[in-house]
Amino acid sequence: MKPCYKILGLDRVLKEKKISNKQLDRLLGGWSVSRVAHIRNGRDRATLEEVQALANALGVELEELQPIKIEPKASFFLANLPFLLKNKGISGRQLAELTGIPSGTIFHYIGSRHGAPLFRVEQIAIALGVEISALGLVTEKPVREPKRKIKKYLLSKLYFLLKEQSKKGLTVSQLSKLSGVRASRIAAASFQKMILSFEECQSIAKALGISFEELGPVEKEKVNWFDADAFQERRNKGFFKLEKLADLMNNRKITLLWLATSVGVSFNRLKGLKTATVRATRAEAEAIAKALGVSFDELGPVEGRRAYFRRETYCVLDCLC
Repeated sequence: MKPCYKILGLDRVLKEKKISNKQLDRLLGGWSVSRVAHIRNGRDRATLEEVQALANALGVELEELQPIKIEPKASFFLANLPFLLKNKGISGRQLAELTGIPSGTIFHYIGSRHGAPLFRVEQIAIALGVEISALGLVTEKPVREPKRKIKKYLLSKLYFLLKEQSKKGLTVSQLSKLSGVRASRIAAASFQKMILSFEECQSIAKALGISFEELGPVEKEKVNWFDADAFQERRNKGFFKLEKLADLMNNRKITLLWLATSVGVSFNRLKGLKTATVRATRAEAEAIAKALGVSFDELGPVEGRRAYFRRETYCVLDCLC
C-alpha cells in the first residue's frame, strides 16, 4: 500500500490566497469539491502525487503545505473464513456476538470486501478456536469463483393443486411446515408471482406426494441487468402491444389465471399485456394466439419498444425480462 499524507498547511494557504474549495477543485481539474474539503479539514489523506498536484495548482513549495507522512495500517483478507464458518455451523451474526465486532463488518470480512486489522484477526481466531494461519491471511483481495447459475421454475399447476388440497384440509401454512419453504413464497408461486429454485420445487412436490413434473414447472432464466451486451440485445428485440387481447378474453370469458397457466407466463405479466401497459415478445404473442385459437394478427399487434416514462418504469423492466 502507498504511504499517505495529512496536509496540515492546506487550510492556511487557501485562506491566505482567498481560494475556496470550489475554486481549488477547478484548478486541480477534476477533483470533487467534497474530496478537497475532506483533505483540507484533515478527514482524508492524500498520496504524494496528490500533494504535489496541490502544490503546483496553488503555486507554492511542497514544504509550505506541511505534509505529514502516515504509514497505512496493515490489513488482511480472510480467505478461509467462509469455509471455517460453514464447517463449524456458525453464522455471521453469531460470530459478531462472539467477537463483539459489528455484524456488518463481519459480513464484509466474509465477502472479502474489506481487509481486517491484526487485532480483529486475533479476535476472530480466538472466537473460532483456530490458529491465525488457518484463516488464510492474504494481503491482496482474493478472487472468488463466479456463482453458479441456479435454475428457477414457474409452477404453472401449483394453484390448482393447492385448491384440491385445501378441500382435504391442507393449508398453505401446513404445506410450508412439511416442505420447509416459507408460506409467503408458496402463496406467491401459486399465483405465478414468484419463481422457485429446483430444491424448493422438489420439497413442495415431496410434501404433496407428487412428482416434480406434476407441478407444471417452466424454467425461467434470471436476467443480468449489468451485462451491457445482453441488455442491448434484449432492448433491440421487437415487442408488440396487443390491442385486441382484452376484447378477445372478455368475449370468450377467459380468466387471466387460465391463460397464464396455458401460455406459461406470470399472472402479473399477462395482466400487463391485457391492459396494454406491457409489450409482448413475438413468442409470447404467438403462444397467446394459439391458446385463444386465433391468428397472430387477430390480437391487433402494434410493434414498438416500451416508452421510457417514469411512472411506467416497472413495465420497462418487465418487458425486457
